[in-house]
Amino acid sequence: MNKKGESLLHFAVKSGCSPNILECILKKGVNALLQDKEGNTVFHSAALAKNIEQLRCLLHPRNAYNGFERVLQIKNKKGQTIRDICAQIDSISITALLENYNLLVLKIKESFSDIFENHEDFGDDLSAIYSHLWKT
Repeated sequence: MNKKGESLLHFAVKSGCSPNILECILKKGVNALLQDKEGNTVFHSAALAKNIEQLRCLLHPRNAYNGFERVLQIKNKKGQTIRDICAQIDSISITALLENYNLLVLKIKESFSDIFENHEDFGDDLSAIYSHLWKT
């Protein structure tokens, strides 16, 4: 962590690193939900930079942390969620990405409802859902 409370992943996102670099950092176990001193996660930073490729990488199921809804609910110190930032910067493409991801979560749960009806603990965590499906 630097003086701004940023992790290596924060720095990589703010520096505009490619999704491949982000993947390497995430594989080392860096928590994407860590907030810097301004309360921003890497998701906030990628949205502010309008970097849809970084967001797509961060939101990918293999990189998801604690579920999609959790990512959407985190507020920075200005009280902004990622959706608030998208509205502020008028980013239709990022808003569409978030909505498509949300629909994907719902569709997977619906398609495999028989598997998940007794597993409410999955919430909207695609990583856990995919892991469970591969074991089934």
